[in-house]
Amino acid sequence: MNGKTAIEKKRQARKARATNPPGDIPLIPCPTCSRKLRARIGLFSHLCTHRQTRSQTQGLDH
Repeated sequence: MNGKTAIEKKRQARKARATNPPGDIPLIPCPTCSRKLRARIGLFSHLCTHRQTRSQTQGLDH
């Protein structure tokens, strides 16, 4: 197997993991939009986006 083929196989395996996560990982739903996230830090970051959009639409300066 040459180098390009091995790199392409690794890339495809990585993409498959990203699109099809294991089923045993508990998903945490966002209370605002019900998006499902895999980690609490992801939920925290995601909630910050809701705060920014809310304050921008209401004209608040935070």
